[in-house]
Amino acid sequence: VGRLFEECRDAAVGVDGHSLPNLGFDLGEQRPRCVLLGDLADGKRPCEREGRIVGAVLLYPAGAAFPARDGAGASTRWPEVRLLAVDPAERGHGVGEELMQACIHRARAAGADALTLHTTPMMAVAMRLYARLGFVHVPELDFEPAPGLTVRGFRLTLEP
Repeated sequence: VGRLFEECRDAAVGVDGHSLPNLGFDLGEQRPRCVLLGDLADGKRPCEREGRIVGAVLLYPAGAAFPARDGAGASTRWPEVRLLAVDPAERGHGVGEELMQACIHRARAAGADALTLHTTPMMAVAMRLYARLGFVHVPELDFEPAPGLTVRGFRLTLEP
């Protein structure tokens, strides 16, 4: 998580929407956005506390391609949230929810009619957050990257 935070900070220059550097796989032009390194409309930067990055999230645009182990890959129909991370010392203070709200806002502003994410049951706290925000499990978005490991897909329908 710490390295991701550093890469996000280094990629941004205080302006929302700067692309992250390549994180070890080729996404071509479909690189994620480091959502909260730029200011929100109200001027707050909830991923920072006293100049220290305490949270990060990646927001991929609709149509982003993801590689698969079999080489086939897949692409997203809707914008996709990935790698929501909050410093353990800052959990329970609303950082994760603010990051997710920023993703929802940006997806809606881009004209998307839904926002998706994938997670596993071991992420119980995050799954409760997603449910509170209105994300619902969509079994057809599930996939199994390794035998015995099912990654569950969730979708939030966005109202205009």
